[in-house]
Amino acid sequence: LARDLDARITALERAFARGNMTVVAGYYADNAQMIPPSGHRPVVGRAEITRFWREIEHPVSWELETLDFGGTADEAWQLVRSSMVQGTGRNQKPHVVRCLLIWRRQTDGSHRIHLDIWTEREHT
Repeated sequence: LARDLDARITALERAFARGNMTVVAGYYADNAQMIPPSGHRPVVGRAEITRFWREIEHPVSWELETLDFGGTADEAWQLVRSSMVQGTGRNQKPHVVRCLLIWRRQTDGSHRIHLDIWTEREHT
């Protein structure tokens, strides 16, 4: 299970670095929810999640460091430190948060993110 989740994390990082936000969005289940810090509206369902990721401008890199994980083969959780860089030239800005990802096994046997909850930005 840990190897499978790590492989999915690596694939997310690579897709982001290539600027392929449609692939990034595809790692989320059709009925997934993204819950940002308070004061921001949740992102719910395939259309909204795809729109959220496609609105990322100038993706550069994304590093997801697993801090802890657990659960079962059908529903696993993963706590990660997310270090995302986007922007161009001198305007590149790191965005570092902690995320709790809930992965759920789909009918095709793959794991997709069912719930993505993240914290306020950490100071870097």
